[in-house]
Amino acid sequence: MNFNVYLDDELGQKLETICQLTGKKRNTLIREALLMCLSQYNLSQWPDSIQEFKGDAEIVSFESYRDELNEQTDEDIF
Repeated sequence: MNFNVYLDDELGQKLETICQLTGKKRNTLIREALLMCLSQYNLSQWPDSIQEFKGDAEIVSFESYRDELNEQTDEDIF
């Protein structure tokens, strides 16, 4: 994916300095910085509050009702 990023002069100069020091291209450094920033966000997992949820002991598990369900046929679906 390609897109433009506009930097102020100070940030642009710092980026150029890092490019010279590391020998890396601007796009590489920007991509690495973005990956570092995004790694701080745990976007691929449920929040801890959901993962640690133990359920409510007063609520009957929905699985306990499965035996009462009738098997559906194609006629029921269509």
